[in-house]
Amino acid sequence: MGKIKNIFCLSVLCCVFASCSWQIPEKISVKTQAEYNFSIGSFTQDLGNNFSATELFKNMGVKNSRVYDYYPGKKDSKKQQFYMRVPLLEIPIDFSSFFKSSSIAESVEGMSFSQEIEIPSVDINVSQKIDVSEISRTINSGMKISGPIANGHVSFALSFDSISYSSGYMTIQCSGIPDGVSVTINNESESRTASFSSGIAKINISNYSFYEDSMSIAFSEIYNLNYVGSIDAESQIQKAQGVTNDFEITVPFNVNFRTGSKNDTFESCTVKEGVLFTELKMPADWINVSIEYEMSTSGGMAVSSSRTPDLRNEISLAGQQITSGDTNIAVTMYLNFDNASFSFGKNPEFKTNAEIDSFSKIAINLKDIRTVLGEEENLSDTMMETVKSITLGSSGLKGTYVNTLPAGNDIQLIASSSFLGLNDGQGVLSSCIEDGKFSVMSPVGTEKYVKIEKKPSKPNEYNSWDISMELRFPGYTKENPSRLELTDVAPFSKYKVALSVEPETNWKQMVIVTNDMTQKDISPLGFNLNTAFDSINETLGVDFASQLQIHSVPVYLYCTKPKLNEGYADPFAETQFMGAIKMYIGSLEDKKPVLNSENKPEEEVFFADGTEKQVIPYVSVPNVEIKDNVVITDIAMFNHSNQKNDIAHLINNVGAGNDIFIDFDVSFANKASEKTITVTPEMLDGTSSAASIGVFAIIVIPLEFDVNNDNINIDMQKLMGLDEASDDIFGRTSASDTTIIDNISGIIRSVSINYESDILPFYSTPDIILRVDLGYETTPIEAGMQAGTISIDAGDIDMLLENYPATPKMSCIIKKDSRFSIPRATKMGIGFNMKICTDGTIDVMGGN
Repeated sequence: MGKIKNIFCLSVLCCVFASCSWQIPEKISVKTQAEYNFSIGSFTQDLGNNFSATELFKNMGVKNSRVYDYYPGKKDSKKQQFYMRVPLLEIPIDFSSFFKSSSIAESVEGMSFSQEIEIPSVDINVSQKIDVSEISRTINSGMKISGPIANGHVSFALSFDSISYSSGYMTIQCSGIPDGVSVTINNESESRTASFSSGIAKINISNYSFYEDSMSIAFSEIYNLNYVGSIDAESQIQKAQGVTNDFEITVPFNVNFRTGSKNDTFESCTVKEGVLFTELKMPADWINVSIEYEMSTSGGMAVSSSRTPDLRNEISLAGQQITSGDTNIAVTMYLNFDNASFSFGKNPEFKTNAEIDSFSKIAINLKDIRTVLGEEENLSDTMMETVKSITLGSSGLKGTYVNTLPAGNDIQLIASSSFLGLNDGQGVLSSCIEDGKFSVMSPVGTEKYVKIEKKPSKPNEYNSWDISMELRFPGYTKENPSRLELTDVAPFSKYKVALSVEPETNWKQMVIVTNDMTQKDISPLGFNLNTAFDSINETLGVDFASQLQIHSVPVYLYCTKPKLNEGYADPFAETQFMGAIKMYIGSLEDKKPVLNSENKPEEEVFFADGTEKQVIPYVSVPNVEIKDNVVITDIAMFNHSNQKNDIAHLINNVGAGNDIFIDFDVSFANKASEKTITVTPEMLDGTSSAASIGVFAIIVIPLEFDVNNDNINIDMQKLMGLDEASDDIFGRTSASDTTIIDNISGIIRSVSINYESDILPFYSTPDIILRVDLGYETTPIEAGMQAGTISIDAGDIDMLLENYPATPKMSCIIKKDSRFSIPRATKMGIGFNMKICTDGTIDVMGGN
């Protein structure tokens, strides 16, 4: 709403500028009749994460509990529900279930991966400016003069037209000449002078030029002595013309770089097709300079070229091995000058780069792929207590794979397990395959008898299981199992390698002990409305939990035994479960019940009085259909072991620091004289998910609530980032500011707020409403939340103008005593627009 003040100010300014003239008038009045439309604000957000199973049930306390999205029959999109499966006592009858629930099986499945392997290029692209100081030093060695102490022309040992120096010295030496005698060199346009000291005079030649045909020397005093002159070796030549030398100049230099790839997985390669280019790039003003060079490399690769006059050279890399590492290129450049001209402003440059088309072999190190697994895990307490022995057939690993690497790049899978009878089993993930299958199994036709003992003393006795697994890519080494060496591949080519692996346990028979097994525990459920809505409270700025009571939370208990195929006698006919089960509100600190106002615990008892064990009738858990982690079977349509219970009253009364605890004491016994049961896979109905004996609770938690304590008030301005509750919408800074009232009071014909909320993540009965409260004892304006128009008449606008500050508020209201739910669609989108119509005269200047 803070934008209203801008509209009013803009309309006044527009009126002023529309009627101004070059003379200042005594009075300006403007007749205005206009309609202004503008956006107040909008808010769009997906609240799906706030209402997800991960967020709401992040504190689950019952081991092995699972929470699914629940959409029974896909018939109610107005109510998000969750399906919580809570095992109280579970004894798998299918041995595969024992194995698949182990951390070893989880680790095996953790070896699965899918990765694109991109073949790296070998990056060799180096350039280096050549240090020309050696050329300067060699030319300087030829710039010698000599003769008697006399004035006159000088001649140089080197043939040249002119040589200019950017820095340096010419040294004149004369043994026996007195100190203080000066010597001058002259090029007919500029002289340079220095005095002798101990027989040496050093003449500064910085920014000085020598000309072979016009140089002279002069001494301040003449002696019967001889002198010699030379250019200091480190003097820097700037440019030279007409230089001819009768000796070759040799310039050695080194280029250091790192061979390898931008891909840090690169190790080495052998090139199949490729060329290394080398080039000497000479400055354009180097004329009549004859150049040859030779080079050799060491370190990451070893290639060489003999002396050649070709400034650009090609060296075949076929068969060349290149490794990741520091590489040195040693270059020797040979120069001859024949009336040559050159400057050292732009130095020569040596360049080298490689173009590699294919590798006969390349070694890289794999990333993010686990290649080695070796684990041993103690058998679970449940298995140790309930299983006497297992007979296993051919068992091991199976799965699917993708290997699109070129032919000859097969991958091996090696696996061993003493428990499963697997000894270095081998599988091959063949190359050029997009949908392959593999299995690594113990020998077909063999059986292994495994006896479960807490303290094994014989080879066939176990209290743990084990598995080792290794992926061996081409080029595998024991020291580096993640090494991958591929053949016949090209740089930048891409290949997919993927593996999906799981244990395969083909059991033949399992003997189960049934001697009065008992399991008791007290576990927190892990669902508390006080904390479950923390994230949504933060997003919407409302304390939902304090206003709500969940409407219904049904609980279904099941006492299960496996479904058997026809023709098999039921080995569980003489077995039964006895149980005492209850839920109560307890303290997280000590798990003890919290007493209510009547000094009694808030609890729900499921069998008898919750203390004496009662027989729990067998009723198998229905085979629910789960698609994409969503249960779509209506669980309420099936029988269950208990009378229907609802724990909504427990959830609604859980306070901070508390939780709902499940207290169970369940026993399993066999009334028959024989205290073991023998089962085989053939007995079990493979279509049944209940291949176990046990007691399970299914808890359905719908996000449907009763608003009991007070209205839920969502501040729409805050959601739209318009938190200006203390700002006057007309821009006034004090009650004495009447400028707006004097100018526009009476000209506003109407104000309306148009809004649209096609998406709202709440469904309520009665409807959610939008409320606009103008304040100052006016009656709030209410309308349906989905879409509409709220009209504010001129009288209310005048009332706002007469009071300071004017701070209307917009709220989304879920009323007390209503019932509302969180729908499956959790996107929220709301937009507000305002329309202001004016009709009247504004005195802009002058007037009364």
